[in-house]
Amino acid sequence: MNDFFSLTLSLYRPYVKKIEPILNEHSLNLARWLVLKDIGYHQPTALVEIAKRRFIEKSTTHQILKVFEEKQLIVVTTDKNDKRHKWIELSKEGQVLFQSINKRILEMDDKILSEVKNDENFEHICQFMEQLLNRMKGS
Repeated sequence: MNDFFSLTLSLYRPYVKKIEPILNEHSLNLARWLVLKDIGYHQPTALVEIAKRRFIEKSTTHQILKVFEEKQLIVVTTDKNDKRHKWIELSKEGQVLFQSINKRILEMDDKILSEVKNDENFEHICQFMEQLLNRMKGS
């Protein structure tokens, strides 16, 4: 079991290498894609929530959101009840980009996992990893 984290981390680089060409087509790096994806799945959302879900600094999140605003991929609106709070959503262009990239990555994921996803152990491994992640978030 000592190799669990080492093995898990070993999956990272090969996986990133597979999705990089898709992201490069749209001048996105992995960090920006993960923030765009987070917004796509949780909109409307707030900077603090994105940073918390992605385990990144608020300043890093702010920098990425600034780029998205410049590229008109997001719409930022001020909360009517609390002027300090800003809501973030994907613009129409951002939504199209998110859906296009996400579709291609999900198809790639299915292809990568096609030979193992029907194995009964696969579901158990996914559940275990989710439990472990939740436990680590709590500590």
